[in-house]
Amino acid sequence: MQILNLKQLFLTNRQQPMQKKFVATAIGHVPWGDGAAEYFYNLYEYEDGTRECEKFDGGQYYTIPENADFSTKAQVKAWIYGGNVPRNILNVEPLIEEVNKNIKKHSVKMVMDDRDDRDDEPMLKKMEKEIEKALHQEFKKSAKKKSISKEI
Repeated sequence: MQILNLKQLFLTNRQQPMQKKFVATAIGHVPWGDGAAEYFYNLYEYEDGTRECEKFDGGQYYTIPENADFSTKAQVKAWIYGGNVPRNILNVEPLIEEVNKNIKKHSVKMVMDDRDDRDDEPMLKKMEKEIEKALHQEFKKSAKKKSISKEI
């Protein structure tokens, strides 16, 4: 058995804890009596690709809300094991800075386009499509990076 001296004991390089990055907040419902209970899931991803979530209680409704999605819990669990981000996302603001820049760039472009021509399609729908396109492109990039890093 080897005895460590004080210098070896206190000057060893310790691993830093991994940084946890906020991804999104998902909102979902579960049956509660005749109604539904609301839950919020904060989704986090670590630097090494592992994922986790925190679950928070929301409101309890005696009747089921029209927009209630009872599959969010399963979607969150699938996301933890490598699936796609759940559909009912409440907040994706701090997702990725590049996406936010891309969204701002597209929204400025859409506002300028809306002033120039008046289409039948409202400006908000156009902006939603552009935001969705920007998010889709960014998710494709991150998926490619992950697949490349897994191959290495």
